[in-house]
Amino acid sequence: MRARHLAGVALILGLTIAGFFVTRALTQRDARRDSERRAEVAAGPIRGRLEQATSLTQSLRLYMANAGGTGVRSGQLTRTALRWLSPADFPAAAWAEQVQAADRTAYERRTDGPIVTPGEPSRRAPPSASYLPATLVSGFAPLGVRGVDLRREPGIAAALVRALSPSTVAATPITGTRDRPSGLFLVAPATNLIDGVLRPGAVVVFVPEATLRAAAGTPPGMRLVSAGRSSGAVADGSDVRKDFSVAGRDFAVVMPRESVSGPAAAVPWIILAAGLALSLLATGLGVNAGRRAKAQAEVDRIFDLSSDLITVADFDGHFTRVNPALEQILGYKREAFLARPYLELVHPDDRDRTAAQAAEIARGTQALSFENRYRHKDGSYRVLEWTATPVLEDGLMYSVARDVTARRQAEAEREQLAAEQAALRRVATLVAEGASPDVVLDAVAAEMERLLVADAVAVGRYESEEEVTVVAHRSSEPQLAPVGTRLNYEGHNISAIVRRTGRPVRLAALSEASGGFVDVFRSLGSRVLVGTPIVVEGRLWGTMVASWNSEEPPSADTEERMARFAGLLETAIANADARNQLTTSRARLVTAADEARRRLARDLHDGAQQRLVHTTIMLKLARRAFDGADADGKAKSLVDEALEQAERSNAELRELAHGILPDVLTRGGLRAGVHSVVARIDLPVKLDIPDDRFPPEVEASAYFVIAEALTNVMKHAHATSVKVIASVNEGSLSIEVQDNGTGGADPNGHGLVGIHDRVTALGGRLEVGRPAGGGTLLAATLPLPAVLSD
Repeated sequence: MRARHLAGVALILGLTIAGFFVTRALTQRDARRDSERRAEVAAGPIRGRLEQATSLTQSLRLYMANAGGTGVRSGQLTRTALRWLSPADFPAAAWAEQVQAADRTAYERRTDGPIVTPGEPSRRAPPSASYLPATLVSGFAPLGVRGVDLRREPGIAAALVRALSPSTVAATPITGTRDRPSGLFLVAPATNLIDGVLRPGAVVVFVPEATLRAAAGTPPGMRLVSAGRSSGAVADGSDVRKDFSVAGRDFAVVMPRESVSGPAAAVPWIILAAGLALSLLATGLGVNAGRRAKAQAEVDRIFDLSSDLITVADFDGHFTRVNPALEQILGYKREAFLARPYLELVHPDDRDRTAAQAAEIARGTQALSFENRYRHKDGSYRVLEWTATPVLEDGLMYSVARDVTARRQAEAEREQLAAEQAALRRVATLVAEGASPDVVLDAVAAEMERLLVADAVAVGRYESEEEVTVVAHRSSEPQLAPVGTRLNYEGHNISAIVRRTGRPVRLAALSEASGGFVDVFRSLGSRVLVGTPIVVEGRLWGTMVASWNSEEPPSADTEERMARFAGLLETAIANADARNQLTTSRARLVTAADEARRRLARDLHDGAQQRLVHTTIMLKLARRAFDGADADGKAKSLVDEALEQAERSNAELRELAHGILPDVLTRGGLRAGVHSVVARIDLPVKLDIPDDRFPPEVEASAYFVIAEALTNVMKHAHATSVKVIASVNEGSLSIEVQDNGTGGADPNGHGLVGIHDRVTALGGRLEVGRPAGGGTLLAATLPLPAVLSD
């Protein structure tokens, strides 16, 4: 063989061998890249779910912050967590409180439960320098037990430290125990108002690993780990990974690297055996075909596994292709969805905007962020955020839609909560500043009309079993029910039902209702009425009524929101009543004191003073008489008369002094003073009064209460016996006067009003009632100084 031929053969052989090794290397590289793409495709949905969980955790933290003025209770957190987390398949959330070792006993006493070990609710947590017990829980494992010490969960303590500075959300590693499924916790610092104290703590949300794996479609061999290494092949070459960071922690999706198999593995040997030209051609064709197939498979894999809705639509208004996420997001089967124009499923209010946007896309404009509402198969609407790209030569648009319904609902609820908290603060400020009830009532009606988007709001005060008075009214036509209007509420209406049940009520069938506010609001075109009771100091005072004209009913939490404002009305009305009663009581005390002083001056002037003047004159005459002879005894007679007048004056002065404050009470105390009263009345009285001495003002008030009560019994009760009991109970002197008479004592009588003022002036309480056995029971409670009551 010639050297030239040998060189050619050698060249061909070299090219064949080179083609063999090059083809083998390329197939291995493609296998590695395919594994990397699989890891990247799986990492995308997982990262999206983690970011969604982080956003929900942040929303819960903001919810706790917005409610800082009133505090969040367990039921509120449970409802909010279920409403926000359940649609995203995140099962559990809690608010955990930071408790130091010294405060553990106080915490367990306050929550009426121990701090327990995770996974062992019957086992008390061992002593520690600090704890992080779940005070408010959503009710689902692993955050379903109140008091579980989350600090014992791996990574919780470190995550809380990271989340505190700056205030953000931090994640724990992915861990699992035999007591709970594998997963991670998201932690965000949050305070909560409990028993009037702002307590530090954290919002904790549990994200199951199964939820994350389901988002990625659970490809075979996939592992989700907490890591910090870079993306690409693992050092030993057996696996590939995709790293990403969420909530301050690194995660990685690890996939086993696919081995070269099938036709791709045989291609090098075919090249080696088939010869130089065919091998080179086969190598090129195989590599290109393999790449095209893998690229198409990759596109199909992304299309099929994406959690977002991916669609292909023509410019005539029909979808031509849609991925499996359709059923999860909108609930439709693919065939039924493709068979109808997509505008039929768009919310009527969004159709014009959607059609205009589709026309822009058909002209070549790319839509980067467009939102509209699509009807779900169950009749509800989902908010979709679209990104669309046109391909004009094919007459198609390729679009990706993400379901942002939960996010928009959370944002709307946060805005609603913030607006409601602001309104509550404005009304509470009026109450705290002592504004009149009229001002507070009008402010509440205005705030409720705005927050509830109601067409009319009215507040009525019950005047009788048949009538209610309008005390506040807001509507487009306020002249229909101006303040002061009396309405008869006999019939089937809000006021009647609230008066009968004492509970909130909703009327959606006004054609069957009549009376009260129904007749007023019906003229405004109202379709739905919602009312809630206003209770003041345990007594049903009135009702608040809101009206809507639209066909869409008000939200399910309307009654609860109205009740919060009704509570502020209770405080305002009670404060006003208390101020009025205090003013009236003080006026009566001042008037009584002035009258007593005038009476005392009159009695002294007309009685004792005149007698003493007369005595003085008589004594002067006697002195003149003694200047001469007293033969006829005239001087002695004058002196005798003067002495008689002096003695009568002394007796009257003693009686007057006894009327002001008996001397026996001052010297002998309450028991002796009451005995002196009983001695002057002709009625059997059973006494049970301690010998203890009390402060002078308490003894005097107790004496006058008993004396006035016995006087009323003698005058009006027609009783045959009376029982008087005085005792010291819980830092107060309690007095009871009970007779077996006819009863019917009038609390507004002059005598009872006087002792009521005296008792309330000391901060006490007076009650007049009719016991089961008949007669009248007068009970008074007078507070005692702390030292005496102890």
